Amino acid sequence: MILALGIAQAWATRHIIFSDGISYLEIASAYLRGDWANAINSYWSPFYSWLIAATLWLLRPGPYWQASVLHIVNFIAYAAALVALDLLIGEILRAMQVDVSGPNKPLSPCTIYVAAYTAFPVAALGIIGYNSPDTISVALMLLLSALILKVRHVAGFPMMFVLIGVTCGVYYLARTGFAPLVPLCILAVLIPLRHSNRSLLKPAAVMTLAVLATCAPFVLAISHKQHHFTIGEAGKLTYGWEASGAIRFTHWQGEPHDIGVPTHPTKKISTHPDAYVFDGPVGGTYPPWFDPTYWYDGIKPKLKPALQLRVFSIGALLVIRLLLASPITIPCIILIAHMGLLIWLRKLWSFWPMLLPTIAGLLLYCLVYVEKRYIASNLIVIWLAVLASIRIRGENWQNWANRLTQTLCLVFFAYFLYSRAYPPVAGSLWDLTHLREHDKNLNYMFAERLKNLGLQAGDKVAFIGIGTNADWARLDDVRIVGEIPIVWQRPQKLLDNYLIENSEQVRAFWKADATVRKHILEEFRGAGAVMVVTDGLYNKNFPPEWKPVLTPIGIGKPRFKDDIDYERRQNCRYVWLVSPHTQPSTSAGANRRSDGKRS
Repeated sequence: MILALGIAQAWATRHIIFSDGISYLEIASAYLRGDWANAINSYWSPFYSWLIAATLWLLRPGPYWQASVLHIVNFIAYAAALVALDLLIGEILRAMQVDVSGPNKPLSPCTIYVAAYTAFPVAALGIIGYNSPDTISVALMLLLSALILKVRHVAGFPMMFVLIGVTCGVYYLARTGFAPLVPLCILAVLIPLRHSNRSLLKPAAVMTLAVLATCAPFVLAISHKQHHFTIGEAGKLTYGWEASGAIRFTHWQGEPHDIGVPTHPTKKISTHPDAYVFDGPVGGTYPPWFDPTYWYDGIKPKLKPALQLRVFSIGALLVIRLLLASPITIPCIILIAHMGLLIWLRKLWSFWPMLLPTIAGLLLYCLVYVEKRYIASNLIVIWLAVLASIRIRGENWQNWANRLTQTLCLVFFAYFLYSRAYPPVAGSLWDLTHLREHDKNLNYMFAERLKNLGLQAGDKVAFIGIGTNADWARLDDVRIVGEIPIVWQRPQKLLDNYLIENSEQVRAFWKADATVRKHILEEFRGAGAVMVVTDGLYNKNFPPEWKPVLTPIGIGKPRFKDDIDYERRQNCRYVWLVSPHTQPSTSAGANRRSDGKRS
């Protein structure tokens, strides 16, 4: 059933692609064509790109199904995470049997399995729809936790230390933010072995060498490209955005003017409405997000105590909220109160080796930014450790505790299925029974329409709206070189830290007089753009020269889910900046991708 839910989720989100996914797809394509200058990227996860590249090579999908490759990879990782979860449960059950003597008994294996397999989709199902390596991180964290527990029983097998080191290395390649936790994982393995009368030097060396062998080639490649040693730039940029006040994601012009000066920023051509042009030596359909390290070169994030305290407080409260939003919360509170908090804490301490990197990871995210998909695996590990630490005295209480826990977990899971899993399941069943898909690939339809209007591969365009999400441009093999952007902001609420769109600049463009709009469009044309396209979400009354791309009838409204793409696309408009019949001919788009310039 858990796998079936994953299939339904992957199918329901098969055409959903946004900023991160577009960059990952383009980097994967760069690997496939041997374009190492664009494939080696110090911001994006290499392991995710490699898996996407392998899937593209194996399936060779047409343009219509390319976005679906991301969700195929995510589902495979989701299935692998289920296997890792089963391994972890086995090791936890083995650890629970160590102290079964006496009147206090742990919960039954059946209860642990019920709790684990109801908690897993609550934490991990939704992230199949994200275009990011989050499901891979879940699988690797669960596997690593299982190996850390297992090594105490098979410490005499050197290959176990190799496997732990390789797992840590692959985890780093999947998410570079894991790098600071690698030493903690090694310590979590070594410290419990200190009483085994064996030298710890050899296992420490084996794990370290395995990590280095796995990571070193990529670290050397990105360090060579960045002209300085680095294990990845994502952490530095994210800290700059979230805790140092830099404008998020694109178009940093040096604000707040105390964290460095951009070496080669995008060019600001207008203020209120803010508009930018950009091209430069960076590849990709949308250069500012294909390689953010180029555009943010010069940033020097620094600690700002007041802002850091606020970020950490919000992150910590979000972690607590997410930890409590679990099937095991209510039964655990009841059972721990019956057992006694101090006794439970002593039992919980026996799981410290796997909890050390898990909790350290949570603290690390609290310093920068917390989102459920980043910490889903941490939540699962903590939930299982909490449940496995409970001991119940008396046979009647033991039977009652197991029934209570299983019942409450199943009730919580039923509510989760009704509230969260119904739309993807219902949509998938509709498509299955009708043998056709109801919700089409809007980006593909959009791209085909613009191609039929005369847009050619290798052309340059400008965009008004969220340029990072313009997958139609990737499908048409055109390059965005100008933009009036949406600004992404955090609401900074105590229990809600998700991104919100600030569309002020886009709305200001449409409210501006014709002279201002004409000036911006001329600047776009001067940057080489032959067409301007705009989202249909922020304006309804367009000048007559702005023509609709698609009609609402042609799009088809989603049946089982709210789809923001439908709202954006149904009123999208375009305007030519040059005559479509007099555009200069262009060479293959691959040349444009490799050198960042139109040939």
